[in-house]
Amino acid sequence: LMGFLKRKFAKVQKYTGIQRRNINGKRTELRTVRDITLSEDYPDLVWENAGYEYAYRLIVGEKVFDVPASSEPLIRFTLGGMEPGSHDYSVRVFYEGEPLYAPEEKGTLCWLSDAEQKSLRDEEKRVREFDPDNGFLLGNLMDDQGLKVAAMDQYRRFLAENPDANEARLFLIKVLDDLELKELRKAEMVLYHKTR
Repeated sequence: LMGFLKRKFAKVQKYTGIQRRNINGKRTELRTVRDITLSEDYPDLVWENAGYEYAYRLIVGEKVFDVPASSEPLIRFTLGGMEPGSHDYSVRVFYEGEPLYAPEEKGTLCWLSDAEQKSLRDEEKRVREFDPDNGFLLGNLMDDQGLKVAAMDQYRRFLAENPDANEARLFLIKVLDDLELKELRKAEMVLYHKTR
């Protein structure tokens, strides 16, 4: 286990560099995670809020969900009742009911089947038997399974409980980058470099 974590640590260190901005300040653009795995146990999808004045439309396969505007920096939407398997998905931005932005490419959302979910629960149980309620190890498991939002939640919880575990912050930074949560990533990078 320690060897695996050391190898993964070497890979996640590349996320501490400065990333150039691609977004033109005059144009509204929304980036979402390209590939994401969700399940009945972990049904949340997240994206960065483009601004308090914008609403969203999440399209997953044939299903359409309207997401109201929010002042929170992170939009979190809980899906449910999805068919197992892969679905195309996209998030569109609306301003005062009018479409403002639609992505050129769709992402892929994989919803776990009952058998896949049971297998994940078994893995989670083994991790908890090894070290009960260790958000770092659980975050690694979720990240490896493609459950990026669940991984983010576990890493954030772990760091809240263990503020001195700064090297673990790299794993959170990597997941935030995967999720296209650039502002949260920047904030975590500042904390990482500040406490080194």
